[in-house]
Amino acid sequence: MLTGKRMTGSLEILLATVIWGYGYVVIRDSLDMISLSFLMTSRYLTAFMVLALIFVRKLGKMTGRALADGAVLGVFLCIGQYFQTWALGCEDTTAGKVAFITAFYVVLVPFLQWALWKKRPGKKCLFSVLLALPGLLLLTGAGNAGIGKGDFLALAGSLGFTVHILAADRFTEQEDTILLTVLQFGFAALAAGAVQLLAGVSFPLEQFCPAVLWPLIYLGIFSTMCGFLLQLLGQEKLPPAVSAVLLAMESVFGMFFSVVLLGEHLTMGSLAGCVLMFAAVLLAGQEKDAHTGETK
Repeated sequence: MLTGKRMTGSLEILLATVIWGYGYVVIRDSLDMISLSFLMTSRYLTAFMVLALIFVRKLGKMTGRALADGAVLGVFLCIGQYFQTWALGCEDTTAGKVAFITAFYVVLVPFLQWALWKKRPGKKCLFSVLLALPGLLLLTGAGNAGIGKGDFLALAGSLGFTVHILAADRFTEQEDTILLTVLQFGFAALAAGAVQLLAGVSFPLEQFCPAVLWPLIYLGIFSTMCGFLLQLLGQEKLPPAVSAVLLAMESVFGMFFSVVLLGEHLTMGSLAGCVLMFAAVLLAGQEKDAHTGETK
């Protein structure tokens, strides 16, 4: 039975997944107008500046520990989203497929917990992998045309998100959630900006127009600032595996918006892959903690 605290946390994360699901459509449409590096830098910088102005007093209470934790979160957030966004710009995959491949991190979370903290996953987690692997193969069309570049990039992004969700779970127990959110966006902006500089990518001012401004606003304010603030607020109220299952709803909303707004079509193989992936995600979230017996 959900307590009031857990219900609030669940609603916060679900709202974030709706925002992110629509974000797949925004990114897919905007990459023809905006370079990947500039898009990543601008979304994090926008979110950081707005939150820093709102919560300037919290920045005054910043400690070295909070700074270090924010740096770790920012770097892995940037890694996960950079590969995910790169995948969305590839023609050999679809936004809906990227959404479901990204959700593989839900299955990976308990196994990384095992590797790092010796929390051995149970039978449900192991069975979830048996469902997820054929699901991924069906989604990527590995048995037909082979796995595309975009599919590999989406999987790399999923690995980045796996580390990010575990780090966020640990750090929000010890540090102020809002402060960590502000700091992670600042470090993510630095990481994305460094990539942009190394790639020699610029953004001519003459390209600014309403069509370009909308995705920058949506991704910076809604998808990044609001979405990840809701995620961290929700995560501090929930066990990590429960958070992971709820966060996987991003794939459902991503697929929904991609089909409705982008006109993407699902083959029977892709649909079967989606079903297997979602079943794996739900099963992984029903695993019980080995120490407390609590269903996460």
